Amino acid sequence: MTLNRYDLSIGPAQRLSVLVMAVVWLAAMSAWWAHRPIWIGPVPLVNVGKVESVRQRIDPNVATAASLRRLRGIGPVLAGAIVDYRLGKPDEPFQRPEDLDLVPGIGPATTKRLSEHLKFPNQPDWPLESTKAIIIIPSCRDQDR
Repeated sequence: MTLNRYDLSIGPAQRLSVLVMAVVWLAAMSAWWAHRPIWIGPVPLVNVGKVESVRQRIDPNVATAASLRRLRGIGPVLAGAIVDYRLGKPDEPFQRPEDLDLVPGIGPATTKRLSEHLKFPNQPDWPLESTKAIIIIPSCRDQDR
C-alpha cells in the first residue's frame, strides 16, 4: 500500500477515537455552558424603599420615623421632626396635609408632594391613585381539586 500525502482515509479504530473525542468535547462544552457565569449587564439602581413601593397611605399621627422615611423627600431629620412635633402635642393630631406645615422644616411644597401618600382621621386608606387593583376569580376546575 502506497501512502499518498493527500490521502485522508482512516481506519475504523481511528474513526472511533475521533468520535469518542468529539463526544467528550461536546459533553465538556455543554457542562461548561450550563455552569458559566452569566453577565446581565449593569444592574439599574432602584430605590425600593421610597414611595414607589408604598401600597397604602401612611398616617403621620401613628407612623414611626422609619415608616415616614419611606416617603420621597423625607429623610431622618424630617421624619424625626414630625415624630417630635407629634409627641410634643399629643392632643392635637394632624387632621389634614396642611397641618404638617407647622412642623419645622416642612413647607407647602413638601406638603403638596406628600399629601397623596398620607392618610388622616376620617379619610379612607384606599384607593391610592397610583395603585391598580387585581381581581382573581377562581375557575370551577380549581375547586374540584
